[in-house]
Amino acid sequence: MILPDNYSSDQPLAINITSQMLYYESKQPGKVIFDSLKTNSQNFKPLKSFLESDTIAESYWTKFVIRGISQPTKLYLGTNSPVTHYFIYQDDNLVQSDKVGTHLPNRSPLFDIVANPFVPVNLAAGLEFQVYMKRERPRLGMWGNNQTWRLNNVLLNKLSILQFQLRKLYEILPVVFILLTVFIYHLVLYFGSQEKNYLYLGLASLASLLLVCSDNDLIVQTFSISNTGHFNDYFVLLFYAFTTIMAPFTLSYLKISISSFPGKAIYRYYLFYLVFWSCCFILQIANKDLFHSMSKTIIWIGYRIMLIGNILLLGAGILSLQKRETNALYFVAGFGTVFIGYIGTIFFSLNYIYIANHNLPTAVGYILLSFGLARQIKTLQDGRSNAEKQKALSEQLREVEMNEKEKLKQLDYFKTKLYTNITHEFRTPLTVISGIADQIRNQPEEKALIQRNSQQLLDLVNQMLELNKIDSGQMKPLWVHSDIIPLIRYLAESYIHLAKSKNIGFNLQLLEESIWMDNDPYMIERILNNLISNAIKFTPVNGVINLRVAKDSSQENCLISIQDSGKGIAPDQIDHIFDRFYQVDNSTTRHGEGTGIGLALVQELVEIMKGQISVQSTINQGSLFTISMRILQQAEIVNWTPETGKSQIENFIESSSSLDRADNEIPKVLLIEDHSDVRYYLSKLLTAHFELMEADNGKSGLSLAFDEIPDLIISDIMMPQMDGFSLCQHIKNDKRTSHIPVILLTAKSTQDDRLKGLEEGADAYLTKPFDKRELLIRIDKLLESRNKLRIYYQRFQMLPQEKVQENSFLEKIRMHIEENFSNEHYQIEDLASSINLSRTQVYRKLKALTGKSFTDIVKEMKIHQAKELLSKTEKSVSEIAYELGFKDASYFSKVFKEIEGRTPSQFKA
Repeated sequence: MILPDNYSSDQPLAINITSQMLYYESKQPGKVIFDSLKTNSQNFKPLKSFLESDTIAESYWTKFVIRGISQPTKLYLGTNSPVTHYFIYQDDNLVQSDKVGTHLPNRSPLFDIVANPFVPVNLAAGLEFQVYMKRERPRLGMWGNNQTWRLNNVLLNKLSILQFQLRKLYEILPVVFILLTVFIYHLVLYFGSQEKNYLYLGLASLASLLLVCSDNDLIVQTFSISNTGHFNDYFVLLFYAFTTIMAPFTLSYLKISISSFPGKAIYRYYLFYLVFWSCCFILQIANKDLFHSMSKTIIWIGYRIMLIGNILLLGAGILSLQKRETNALYFVAGFGTVFIGYIGTIFFSLNYIYIANHNLPTAVGYILLSFGLARQIKTLQDGRSNAEKQKALSEQLREVEMNEKEKLKQLDYFKTKLYTNITHEFRTPLTVISGIADQIRNQPEEKALIQRNSQQLLDLVNQMLELNKIDSGQMKPLWVHSDIIPLIRYLAESYIHLAKSKNIGFNLQLLEESIWMDNDPYMIERILNNLISNAIKFTPVNGVINLRVAKDSSQENCLISIQDSGKGIAPDQIDHIFDRFYQVDNSTTRHGEGTGIGLALVQELVEIMKGQISVQSTINQGSLFTISMRILQQAEIVNWTPETGKSQIENFIESSSSLDRADNEIPKVLLIEDHSDVRYYLSKLLTAHFELMEADNGKSGLSLAFDEIPDLIISDIMMPQMDGFSLCQHIKNDKRTSHIPVILLTAKSTQDDRLKGLEEGADAYLTKPFDKRELLIRIDKLLESRNKLRIYYQRFQMLPQEKVQENSFLEKIRMHIEENFSNEHYQIEDLASSINLSRTQVYRKLKALTGKSFTDIVKEMKIHQAKELLSKTEKSVSEIAYELGFKDASYFSKVFKEIEGRTPSQFKA
């Protein structure tokens, strides 16, 4: 072999010398006969005949010649033989000899890039060298005599070896890191949870880690392990240990019963393989040389058992996957990938094929198995946690049921008696009032007023009685078989006049000419009365109400729907609208009146008639109530006719037409405008809707705002003494008025002016001339927003500290009240003095923000603190009462019961 003429050590060199090598089979593998080799050189044959032979001898010789060296050179001959003896001659003189191999310890420093299995060849310039190498066949094979194990005859320089070793490290180190991480991770989890699957998978990953290290000679060459033949025998056993560990992991992870067919097969295989592995391990410990001499047979048997076992485990995973078990998917993907990695490792070790990164599937497989195990453990933990919670909850409910059963019976008895007594007692004075009203002749308006209100109260009493009958089981439908279309048409026509008087459109859509079915006309009337009256009550001017009657697609159910275009219901309130006494808007400024009984009664009546009611609603778009009732034909046929006399609908029409805002608190608006004509126009526009205060300049307007604390301020920008921007800045920066929304009016329409107004804190900005409808809408929306904020703060003393900090004013008030809990003489004047406001200013701002008086807030905060002390301390009721500034315990108990509905002693019990 001749080196290239332009060869330089600064360039990588890798020459395949297989075609130039000669081969000679040694009959005496244990002896080295140099003279015979030299004298009988004709016995060497081309290496090609060796590669084509069917069998390989236990040991053999190869030789080649190197000449044409132009400069002193050190090269390396790559070999994958377990042990290689090499001899280098120059003119029949032995100049170098040694032995190297994959099964020999590394005698170089740690991580030397030219460590085994490279044969160093030192060549002098201008000389010819003969290289002899005696090699031994490794004791490894799956199918008996290894017919495909071949030499790796490549001559390299140090730079090429560096590239080879770096490429090898790039391939193997990520795999080692992943497997080591998986092992440590699952070992830590096992010690923390004692979950056996963590231990199984951790030990399996450790076996795979050691196998990968052995396969790549990392341990042998890095730590200079001696007696490598015996050392590698241990790693063969570790290879078998993987399957031994994976068998119980498979049974546990896939939850395979041992009594099932796959369970029996895996369990028997596991026992057999465990015995086989244990015997091999004992033999290795007892007699390493004997085990090493038998390793070929042991490996031959072990590989076949291992392959059968792995196929069996993979098959069990596929069977579980066919049952649509999610965890099985991770197992099949993970274990299948690991199995592919092991097959690649075997083929690579036997030199059947070269597979780059053949260990990578093993690492990927363990990652998939780890994900699957983590998901399974998480599911199990959630199940256990839920089961424990359910068990604890069941025990608590059982205790409550046992302790409160008798009390609930008594409460139910007293509730029924109270309903009956109160409602019947109401009927007597209502009868007198109605009778006296009929006798009034000369005052028709007062007469109508009395009749409307008495009839409205009577209707409320009737609804309460009906709910009571439903609770006691006395409310039964009076079934008749009739056409419900005339009944619904009659009820709808009764509401047309009311809707028209409010400028609300009312559409009746009857998609069927007749629907004969079993029904209770009285219950249907009560249901529709409540739903239609609610729709009219909450539909704005120019809105639309649609009443639709049809059959469903199966023709087996009657569908009645009432749709309005009102303000809608918030999603978080939909589930509660059928609760008794629940009101979507429970503020003092809500639109319309209501008790929270109507919809609860509607649902009860629909369910009594074996129907269902549902609701869909979108904020600012309206609500849709749908009733579905089964079309049955079992009752007696009756032709429905309307009852004579004044109907409930007419009473509702009369009462609702004049009482839209009877009890609503009128908002207080401050108008600041220096132009007298504009101020006159705005006062005419706003007086009908609000309590109006006026000022003709910014300075007097600011003073009036501080004194009166209005609900909203409308101000011009160009004014004497103080312009609108300065006014807005003072309003927003002063704690007395910072909550008041401000609308700025101006003739300036530039974008800069708008931005400046908004920067000063204005809530809205209108350019003159403006549409009066836009102004009214702006006012309405700002007041609505402030009203929502007030509802939010109505229970501000119950909020956590971080929520109260959203409003610094309320935070200061809360802190001051809490500091004075024990002061029984604490008054609003004390609070006002501490925050430098007048008594009236504090009262009005508190009322504006929370809708509550100072006294109510103090009481509620004290009772809230009392609840904390009662539940978390052993203090008596009297001690808590005095600690919270109550003069005596009886008054404390009275206040506590007014707010909480039970006494402190009952709460503590």
